[in-house]
Amino acid sequence: MQTHKLTIMVLLATLLIMGCGPSGPAFTIKGEIEDFKDGELYIYDLTNGKETFDTLRLKDGEFTFRGSTDEVKPYVVVFPNAVEQVIFVNGGEELVYKATANDLRNYTVSGNDENELMNKFREDTNKKNDAQTREIAKSYIESNLLSPVAIYLFDKYFVQDENVDDKLTETILQILKKENPQNLFLLNIEGQLAKSGKGEIGSTLPSVKLETKEKKTIDISKLDKDFAIIIYWATWCNNSYDIADQIREVKDKYEESEKLDIVSVSADTEIYRWQDYTRPDSIGIHNYCDGEAWDSPILKDLSIRSLPLFIIADKDHKIVVRDENLDNMMAELGKLIKL
Repeated sequence: MQTHKLTIMVLLATLLIMGCGPSGPAFTIKGEIEDFKDGELYIYDLTNGKETFDTLRLKDGEFTFRGSTDEVKPYVVVFPNAVEQVIFVNGGEELVYKATANDLRNYTVSGNDENELMNKFREDTNKKNDAQTREIAKSYIESNLLSPVAIYLFDKYFVQDENVDDKLTETILQILKKENPQNLFLLNIEGQLAKSGKGEIGSTLPSVKLETKEKKTIDISKLDKDFAIIIYWATWCNNSYDIADQIREVKDKYEESEKLDIVSVSADTEIYRWQDYTRPDSIGIHNYCDGEAWDSPILKDLSIRSLPLFIIADKDHKIVVRDENLDNMMAELGKLIKL
């Protein structure tokens, strides 16, 4: 049972908003980001995954976002460097958000108990390592079982972290389910965990047909070379230029061997950005982007929830490598294909 950070989507820099949420009383987020100029960010309702998100437009370092909901929900703001910030919203409330561009992790949100609890969590975990942060998150969950904050911390520090023991994740899930049997966010998390075997090492690539940028239809389960590498990324990844360059390097290095199919899958919603990045890549690489981001079948069918991600499959279409690290991927590829 392996799942992935949710992670992600992107942006540039800033916010004034458009966007309305589901039915229910209205809420407002008023915010200020020091040292940020005009630009764009994204915001999405975490309980719905990344299926619906709004563009945020920042003006003179300030933004206003309005929506509506009849229950407390975590909304996530995503920055260009892939930093994500959570804000808990509820109908009828006005929330005040403050951050500094040079220290995005230590932002504050006021206006309800959930955000005050998250402010304290960030203070308590400041400068802690991953293991220490996870232990503190566990303590917060146990002390706040009925709070939406507990479910958010469970998702972020246990479900999305591939290094966490599956039995511990399952134990916490059952405790939270007992206290929150009808919570939609928790039910969605449980569904993700039930599907988490898809796309893992040892599993077989599913049959997914793609119409590539080169106007060619391929099925990733029927690629016929010795190995196939599927590279999941987006132009908004903080190392997107490195990834694009590395894809070209892989093509140049292994093209003559005819032992490797290269599939480049982008999670961009703005296809024109992806087209600009991949303009030089018309030969030797299967480039794909459908503009559906996290709703794209090729991301869902392989349980892709964070970017970048690299999958290598053998001739029998069995996944032999799954890694988030670019250097690790290159090293593993070198071991598998001897030139």
